[in-house]
Amino acid sequence: MKQKSEIKTRKISRNIIIGIYTLFFISAGIGGVIKALGLMWKPLEVFGVTLFALSALLLLTSGLTPGALLILQTPWLAHAWLQGARLFDFSYTPWDELSSSRKINTYFYSILISTLTLVGIIELTIQAVRK
Repeated sequence: MKQKSEIKTRKISRNIIIGIYTLFFISAGIGGVIKALGLMWKPLEVFGVTLFALSALLLLTSGLTPGALLILQTPWLAHAWLQGARLFDFSYTPWDELSSSRKINTYFYSILISTLTLVGIIELTIQAVRK
């Protein structure tokens, strides 16, 4: 059961990362076309900005998830999430077969990524409020 949930979590994480890249590049392409052709078509601009905002939201979700999984006391799912995202060179070794140093790495990177994401959210919020 634990291994099935790890595989499913890894697939979800990978799909979200692929979605982030896809939405970001499509929105960048739309922005490039608008700028290069000098288009003044608002619906296309709104669509591009919406895709960019969705990719940013997915990125925030992906960054906060490993820490949330640790809080929920499921470190094997945090490990699977990081495997799917491939942010760092995580092995595809199941959680039960990992050495203690690899488990500590999972805890460290999960906390680091979630903390940096949270600090980024707070900083962007402070900047938005100051304006």
